Amino acid sequence: MKLNPIWSHQTSFTIFRKLGIKSQAGDDEPDSPLTGNIREIVSRRESSESTPLLLAAEEESTFNQPSSRLYNSMAVGSSSQSLPFDNEENLRQEHINADKLSKTAHYYIRNSVPNIPQNIIEMEEGNDENNNNLNDGEHQQPHHAEIELQDETLNIFGYERSIPRTFGMWLLTISTVGIFRLVLHWYPEWFVWFTARKTSLANCDHILVKDDHLNIAFRPIKIINNNCKNVGYILPKGNGQMYQLDKLRFFTYRKLKYFWYPQKNCFVTISQLESELPVNYFHHCVSSQTGLADNSVEQRLFTYGKNLIEVKVKPLVVLLFKEAITPFYIFQVFSVTVWYMDNYAYFASIIVAMSVMSIGLDVYQIRKQERKLRSMVHTDDQVQVLRNGGKVEDISSANLVHGDILLIPPRGCILQCDAVLMTGTVIVNEAMLTGESMPITKVAMPETDEEHGETQIFSFKEHSKHILYCGTQVLQTRYYPGKHVQAVVLRTAYSTLKGQLVRSIMYPKPVDFRFTKDLFKFVGFLACIAGLGFLYTILVMISRGSSAWKIIIRSLDIITIVVPPALPAAMSIGIFAAQMRLRAKQIFCISPSTINTCGAINTVCFDKTGTLTEDGLDFNCFRAIFPRKELPEFGNELHDFCTDELPENGELLKAVATCHSLTR
Repeated sequence: MKLNPIWSHQTSFTIFRKLGIKSQAGDDEPDSPLTGNIREIVSRRESSESTPLLLAAEEESTFNQPSSRLYNSMAVGSSSQSLPFDNEENLRQEHINADKLSKTAHYYIRNSVPNIPQNIIEMEEGNDENNNNLNDGEHQQPHHAEIELQDETLNIFGYERSIPRTFGMWLLTISTVGIFRLVLHWYPEWFVWFTARKTSLANCDHILVKDDHLNIAFRPIKIINNNCKNVGYILPKGNGQMYQLDKLRFFTYRKLKYFWYPQKNCFVTISQLESELPVNYFHHCVSSQTGLADNSVEQRLFTYGKNLIEVKVKPLVVLLFKEAITPFYIFQVFSVTVWYMDNYAYFASIIVAMSVMSIGLDVYQIRKQERKLRSMVHTDDQVQVLRNGGKVEDISSANLVHGDILLIPPRGCILQCDAVLMTGTVIVNEAMLTGESMPITKVAMPETDEEHGETQIFSFKEHSKHILYCGTQVLQTRYYPGKHVQAVVLRTAYSTLKGQLVRSIMYPKPVDFRFTKDLFKFVGFLACIAGLGFLYTILVMISRGSSAWKIIIRSLDIITIVVPPALPAAMSIGIFAAQMRLRAKQIFCISPSTINTCGAINTVCFDKTGTLTEDGLDFNCFRAIFPRKELPEFGNELHDFCTDELPENGELLKAVATCHSLTR
């Protein structure tokens, strides 16, 4: 229990008065002016029949004697001259006595008053930050929180949808023929301000998410109530046990669920909740050899979800709409409208054709990439698990949940989840995840003593040689006769290492941020020039007495010419042409927008993965080296290697015998 040495003492006295309790401090406690006062009050309380209200007034006057001056002086940061002590030693001794009194009060509260209100306990147990958030004796619920992930930090803010603000937003949208709503689409933070109001994370119905790259998303809160009495909802505690809940409250962001955790008063991921699993948890899972019951599996499916890595292909209508409402294409619509009104139809028609072609190429590339990614990552297989009292059941890998006992077949398989190997030895190929083609041997998690196993925390880094990762290929298993190779399911779906890799492909980091920033600077500079030309044209044409219609058309024409309307179309066509040239050289690109950035690259680094470490190398040829007087010379390439024609202890024979990775 963390106590504030000043504020906690005063609060302890208030708790005594409000609850009408008496102290159980030990008789061996040394008396101080404060402890003497409280013991005298408790003694009078035991022998008096006066009401707690009258006694509270008497206590108030007792506590506000010598020591209250110490608290007041220390709280406002007064100098030592204002303290009622002769020297520093008296000040130190009085502080020690006051701290003992506070501990005495808290000992009584914790051990003798079972029905004490929870908000009073929380007043003392909170840290200094929580104490600063107190208002009228209660915590102020936070509006903002940070979620630390492996490679980024998310800032989340709680919001509640406002009907008046939403009504005003749609009123402005209708009055501006949709232009206002389009602007809110380009600036998500403005949309949040016009439709919702700030509230605490505990009471919000929407979450504003902002990542390290300033990407913004506005996600709704989903609440699933327990309508079935037989099946409740659960959340992991972090030590292998589960909380029973009547409802689940969460939001989804980039394929991961963030659950509201009442005990921590924040949103967390499943991976964060299970970051402190003891090593013995996995041994407890397999010790009974019974597996999970159907009821427990159903509960975990509600929380963890299906074990599927799904990449949904967006409909063509959605892709076309999202591409067409970008600022550049909206500006093109404005430009060609002005040109058609000015009878400038030929150039406007060419711009329209280029824009349609550009949007079509972009949509084609996006849809092709989504389909290819879906075909690569979507897998579903039949697996064997122990469930319902130790029965071996064949189930779909989509129904695997955390804590399942998975049986690894001796013939090998493709793993559909992250699991901890508990029995036997497994040889796996992790080339899909790491690029390393050399097989890796995984060994079972060693058993530990009960005391050490409970304190040792499972770590992905320290225990990596015991973890079987999703997407890796099991080449061979070794086990004792009559026993299965068993593993405990650790993570499923997008929480797995494969799922994290897929998420990084689906939501790449903005590597071309500088290029985009420079592009907008260039367009902004041109817009400033267009603004000057716009004003100059209006002034000149007004002075010449031109008609209002002609002034509007000519001034707007200046803007459409200075800012190039064909810029996005030209960029899209250029990127597509560059991608076709790269494909002809067997170079494939999963993010076409980065091609522009690659034009500024002047150094490329490659690693040796798959060259020296490839386990599938075949002998091609050899060339002998012949010594000469001046410099050695290479001989001809020989594809037929005949050992009988070579010296028995020759260097070439030794080189061929040792330069491979064959093992017995």
